[in-house]
Amino acid sequence: DALARSIGTLLKLLYQEAVLARVTDPDHEQARHAILIMDEYQDVATSGGGAGLGDDRFLAKARESKAITIAATQSVSSLENAVRSEPATREILQNFRTRLFGNSTDPKTIRLFQEPHGQIERERSSRSFSENAQDPRPNALLGGYGSRRSSISESVSTHIALEYPITAREFARLLTFEAYAQIF
Repeated sequence: DALARSIGTLLKLLYQEAVLARVTDPDHEQARHAILIMDEYQDVATSGGGAGLGDDRFLAKARESKAITIAATQSVSSLENAVRSEPATREILQNFRTRLFGNSTDPKTIRLFQEPHGQIERERSSRSFSENAQDPRPNALLGGYGSRRSSISESVSTHIALEYPITAREFARLLTFEAYAQIF
């Protein structure tokens, strides 16, 4: 498994290096588009940390080279575990402008979708009932208790809450071939 990941990562890096080198060719404007499709992206993801060639650098410069990258990963958390850096993961994800989100319970994945859309104000209300009786006496005919001096009160409280329009529950309920999309 480790050998396969290493070879896959090496091939990806060599491909990325070759695609970026096309920019130095005087006829690169006539070059065809290059496409890279990766499933289980977290297995081959790399970050150069600003120093070397990594996915962060490649994705930032790839458009000039007419490169298209399609990557599928299980979740933001699995990608972060592979890259071992939250800032590097965010930088990589920032370069994927169009994103499709399937069923997920990963809070970081859900938040990545929710944050660009912002929160909306929703009115929330709650009700409570209260019953008070003084000098209760058993009621043999109806059962329970009765009182000549009793009161019932109801309280209704409303407030405005900021919430994301798409909730984590809705993410978890997505079926096969259903997704939320951010398309740019």
